[in-house]
Amino acid sequence: MHLVSSADHESGRQSLPHDPPHFIGSAEAVFFITICCKPRHVNHLCYPEVAREIFAAARHYHDLHHWSLPLLLLMPDHLHMLVSFSREIGMTKTVRNWKGYLATQYRIKWQREFFDHRLRSDESLTDKARYVLQNPVRAGLVTQPEHWPYQIAIV
Repeated sequence: MHLVSSADHESGRQSLPHDPPHFIGSAEAVFFITICCKPRHVNHLCYPEVAREIFAAARHYHDLHHWSLPLLLLMPDHLHMLVSFSREIGMTKTVRNWKGYLATQYRIKWQREFFDHRLRSDESLTDKARYVLQNPVRAGLVTQPEHWPYQIAIV
């Protein structure tokens, strides 16, 4: 089902639901999330002080049990995470609140939406993590994934 608000209808953009159906336990579901900054192709995130604050906010959400975060990797104009969400709060509200906090406190400008993909039973968390960790290598920022300083895992 596609949900469209009146504001989205006027701009022609659809707002798609992000939270999983009720029959999928949020705690078991792992999602691959991509959140982009605006404008694109500008380094917003890969500065030590910015990364430190993003990672601190991510740890705080983990400590509050809003999510479990096996991997968070920053790229200059977007981030990727592998994450499971609390059923009580859900994906949409958690991501919206986290982005809002970072935007308000640290002036990070995010694109309005985000991309999410629930890992299916035939997809391996290890394979998806390997794919995410290769992003800085594919972008020519480092030669080895372990050399990229802008990544954390909170388990």
